[in-house]
Amino acid sequence: MYFSPIDKKIFRFILDKINLEFPSKRKSKYSNSYYLQKIIFILKSGCSFREATCDHHKRNHYSTVYKKFQNWLNKGIFDNLYEELIKKYKNKFYKHQKKSNILILFIDSTNIRNKNGKELIGSNYQDKYKNGTKITTICDQNKFPLTMDVIEANIHDSKRIHKSLDLLETGIGKTYEIFLVGDKGYIINDTAKKVLLKRKVKLVHPYRKNQKRTNTKYEKRILKDRHNVENLFAILKQNKKIQQRYEATKKSFTGFIKLAYIYIGYRILLKES
Repeated sequence: MYFSPIDKKIFRFILDKINLEFPSKRKSKYSNSYYLQKIIFILKSGCSFREATCDHHKRNHYSTVYKKFQNWLNKGIFDNLYEELIKKYKNKFYKHQKKSNILILFIDSTNIRNKNGKELIGSNYQDKYKNGTKITTICDQNKFPLTMDVIEANIHDSKRIHKSLDLLETGIGKTYEIFLVGDKGYIINDTAKKVLLKRKVKLVHPYRKNQKRTNTKYEKRILKDRHNVENLFAILKQNKKIQQRYEATKKSFTGFIKLAYIYIGYRILLKES
């Protein structure tokens, strides 16, 4: 499997964390590096664990890699790495900003068609009411994924704003005034907007044609940058394991998503450095 120089740095970042959490007590037939390469190959290619481990020169069973992946998920390896990456990004870009500064963030969700999933599935009206899962994400202008939430496809976007903000505050904090930019799916009433203003969050979205209100010039300008979150989803879905959901459990599916976001986020961190 080919790794670019940037991919090698990201691979080493993940592997160091795994080796720290799982020190080798005895000599194993395969190293953590071998298992991680297989899991990344599965993420990018979209193949099954059985197909990824059918090496002719290594007669290993596919369940060995699967059990290793599940063991890492149970220990929260990818969760801890994702939170650590957010802290690094926060310390680099938000630590030296004044508390009165405004953060422009973008929120959106994307639907994933379900094949074998048994948890967090709902009928998606945009896909002929077939079962699916929805990924909700908040990113900034650098397309860095600050939050990740997996829900049923039949839950409306506007109902998960507070949950996404709760996840955001664990990585960013409550000291900034936030302009949260979304699409027409995030149109809410004035009462709900006042609740968000108490959290120092102003929701910006385009209005429908039958509404009398219009956006200000500043709102129209930041709405033009809403493609950042769309581009983030396009980069995420380059990993074929996430284009359609074949994982039965929520834990396995979110594990692959967080592994992909670790790659995306760390590449952005290196690029901005």
